[in-house]
Amino acid sequence: MQSNRGCWIIVISLLVSFCSLQRVPAIAVTANPEPDIVFQQGVNAYQKGQLEQAAQLWLQAFQLFQANHDRESSEAVRSNLRVIQADLENMTLRKTAIGDYQSALSAIQIALTIATTLQDALGQMRATNSLGNIYTYLGEYEVAIAQFEKSLAIAKQQSDWEHQSKVMGNLGVVYAALGDYQQALIQYEQSLKLQRNNPLGQSSTLLNLGNIKQVQGQFAAAMIDYQQALTLAQTHQDFVRMRQALNNMGLALAYKGDYKPAIDYLQQSLKIAQNSQDIVTQTAALNNLGHAYLGDRQFDRAEAALRQAVQLRDKLRQGLSDRQQIALFDTQVATYNLLQQVLMAKKQPELALEVSEQGRAQAFAKQLAQQRATTGARSPNPDPSNLAPNLAQIKRIAQAQQVTIVEYALVPDEAFQFQGKQRGRSAGLYIWVVQPNGTVRVRTVDLTFLWRQQSDFAELLEVARCGIMRSASDPETCGQLLTTLRQEFPPPDKGEVPYHPALQKLHELLITPIADLLPPDPNQTVVFVPQERLFVLPFAALQDQQGRFLIERHTIVHAPSIQVLDLASSLQKTSPTAPAAALIVGNPVMPTTWNLATNAAEQLANLPFAEKEAIAIGKRLQVPVLTQARALKSTILSQMPQAPLIHFATHGLLDDLRRSGIPGALALAPSAGNDGFLSSDEIAQLRLQADLVVLSACDTGQGTISGDGVIGLSRAFMIAGARRVVVSLWQVPDDSTAELMQQFYAERQKAPDAQALRSAMLETMKSYPEPLNWAPFLMMGHDRR
Repeated sequence: MQSNRGCWIIVISLLVSFCSLQRVPAIAVTANPEPDIVFQQGVNAYQKGQLEQAAQLWLQAFQLFQANHDRESSEAVRSNLRVIQADLENMTLRKTAIGDYQSALSAIQIALTIATTLQDALGQMRATNSLGNIYTYLGEYEVAIAQFEKSLAIAKQQSDWEHQSKVMGNLGVVYAALGDYQQALIQYEQSLKLQRNNPLGQSSTLLNLGNIKQVQGQFAAAMIDYQQALTLAQTHQDFVRMRQALNNMGLALAYKGDYKPAIDYLQQSLKIAQNSQDIVTQTAALNNLGHAYLGDRQFDRAEAALRQAVQLRDKLRQGLSDRQQIALFDTQVATYNLLQQVLMAKKQPELALEVSEQGRAQAFAKQLAQQRATTGARSPNPDPSNLAPNLAQIKRIAQAQQVTIVEYALVPDEAFQFQGKQRGRSAGLYIWVVQPNGTVRVRTVDLTFLWRQQSDFAELLEVARCGIMRSASDPETCGQLLTTLRQEFPPPDKGEVPYHPALQKLHELLITPIADLLPPDPNQTVVFVPQERLFVLPFAALQDQQGRFLIERHTIVHAPSIQVLDLASSLQKTSPTAPAAALIVGNPVMPTTWNLATNAAEQLANLPFAEKEAIAIGKRLQVPVLTQARALKSTILSQMPQAPLIHFATHGLLDDLRRSGIPGALALAPSAGNDGFLSSDEIAQLRLQADLVVLSACDTGQGTISGDGVIGLSRAFMIAGARRVVVSLWQVPDDSTAELMQQFYAERQKAPDAQALRSAMLETMKSYPEPLNWAPFLMMGHDRR
C-alpha cells in the first residue's frame, strides 16, 4: 500500500494624547546605597535623553526600594516613572507618525512595563491600544486585535466610554483590512453610539463607516458620511480628520471615474500630510493621487507621485525585523502594482520590470545581502532601503548565469479597493522575458475573460491543483470551471496521456505567449520568477495541446526575484579545514505531535520508502546515512553547518511551531531536551556551506505566500546559506518519490542539478505518468554549472 510523507497540522484611527514633559524630582539618598546608585544612573541617562535606558534603571531602582521597604524613596521613583512613562508614550506617537515602527514598539513596550509594574490600569489601557495601532500599520492584524481587545477590556472596567469608542473604531479598521466588513460595521456602529458628545470622535467613525460603504460600492452614501466628517473636522480645526476626509472623498470620486475633482481633493489631503511631516499618511496620499492621475491619463504626474511613494515605502521598512518587513510590505504592494501599470501605459516595459523587482522579496534579499557582508562579498546595490537591481544589472545577471529569466506580475482589478493585505481578482498578467544575451521582451495577457465565465484566475489555479492532487478532470470533483475547460480542451482519443484541461489552459496563458522567446535547447535553464498564487503552481506540469508537459521541453529553476537569484549565486563559502561528507537523513524515529481528530498525542507515521531512499543515496555517494534512532536532531544540527549537500527524507509540517512567524518544520528523532522538530526559524539562524539542500518531504515548498515569496522552509535554508533548495508543493507519494530521488542523484553526477532534476522527472514519468507523482518537486535558487 502506498504511503504519503504526510503533513501534520498542529494548532498550536486614533491614538490617545499623552501628558507633556515634566521636571524630574530629586530623591534623597538612603542608608542602602545600591538602589540610590541605580536611581542616579537613571537620572544621568534621562538627562542625556536616553529614555529607555533611564526607564529600565528606574524600574530596577523601584523594585530595590520596595524590597527594602523604603516607601518614601519608592514613591519618589514612582513619580519619575510616571513622567518617563508619558515621555515614552509621546515618543511612540512621534515614531509611529514618521514610520519608525521598531522604535515605537520598543518605547511603548517599556511604557507598558512601567504601567504594569505600577499597577496603572489606565496606562496599560493606553499602551495596549498603541501597540494595536502599530501592529495594524505593520499588517500583523491578529496581534493587533489581541492588543485592542486587552485595551477594550480595561476601558470597560474603568467605564471609560471615550476610550472604548476609540478602540472599537480601531478594531473596525483591522476587521475591514481583513475583509470582515460585517464585523467592522458592528464595531463602527457601537463606536458611534458612544461618541454622541464627542464631535471629533463622530468624525472618525463617520470616516470609517463611509469607507465600508465605499468598498461595498455605495458611493453616494459614503460621500454623505465623508462630507459630514469633513464638516465636523473643519469646525474644530482638526487637520488629521480633514486630511482623511479629503483623501476618502478623492478616492470615492476616482473609483467613479470623476478624476478632476478627485485629484483636487487628493492634492489637498497630500498638502496637509506634508505639513504634518507624517510619512505614513504622505505615502498613502501619494499612492492615491498616482491612482487618480493614472485614471485621468496624466501618466508623467502619476509616475512622479508613485515613485515618491515607493521611496517613502522603502524607508518605512528600514530597521524592522524580517517578520515585520514581510508583514508591512504586504500592505504596500498596491503602490508597486500601480507604478508598473503607469510605466506600461507609457510604453516603458523595461522600467516596469525594474519596479516589478522593487516590489518583491525585499526582506529576503536583505537577509542574503547581510550574509554576503559577513563573508566579505560586496552588495550589488549600496542603497540599503531597496536591493532591487536596475535594468543594466538585470541584463548582466541573465548574461552571467546564461539563463532565460521569466518574471510574472499579476495586474489587479482596477475596481478593487485595497484594504490591508487583501488582493483583488487578477485582470491580467505582465510577463517579462530576459534572454541570456540581455535582451528584454514583455508580453501581456488579459484574464478578464474568466470573469465572464463566473470565475477568475485564482479559481483556475485551484482547479489545476485539484486535478493534479486527485488525478481528476470532472466538475463534480474539482469545480464547475472544468465544464468549460473540457469543452475547450476535449479529452484525447487515447487515454495514454494524462488529461488535465486546467493545466492546458494555464500553459496557454503563461507559456504560449512567450514560447517563441524560450530557448529551443531543453538543457538551457529557464528561471521562473512567479508572484503570489503562482508560487504554488508546478510549472513543470503545464501541458500543451499535444499533451506534452513543460518539463519535456525545458530545464526549470524557480526564484522569488531576480535579485535573490543573483545573491544566492554569489554566496561565498568558507573553506573547511577538512572535506566534509554529505548529510543524508531518512525515516528518523518519529517525534510525537497532537492529533486534533483523536484529541491525543500520536507518533508520526513510519516512512520505510524514505529510509530505503536515503540508504540508496548514501551508497551512491559513499557516505554514512542517519536513519531511525541515529537521526537525532542534535546530531543533525551539529553536522549541518559543514555539509556540502544535505538531504532530508522525512515528514514535513506546515505549522509555525515556535510561533516565530516562519511556518514549516522537519520531523527528526527527538532526544532529551528537544522535541525532534527542526523548525524554519531554527534553520534560518544556521550558517550552512551546502550548495544543495533536498527536502524529500511533503509540502516543503509551501508556507505563507507573501510579497516576499513563500515564507517557509525553502526561504529559511537559503537564508542560512544554501545556494539551491529542492522542495515539494504537495504530499509526495512515498514510492515514486524514492525512485525520483535516486534517479536525481544518479543524474547529478554527470549534469548540473536542474538538468538532473529534469531527467529524474522524465524517467519517473515513464513508471508514474500522472503529475502527482513526478511534478511536486521544484528547485529554488542558483543552478549548479
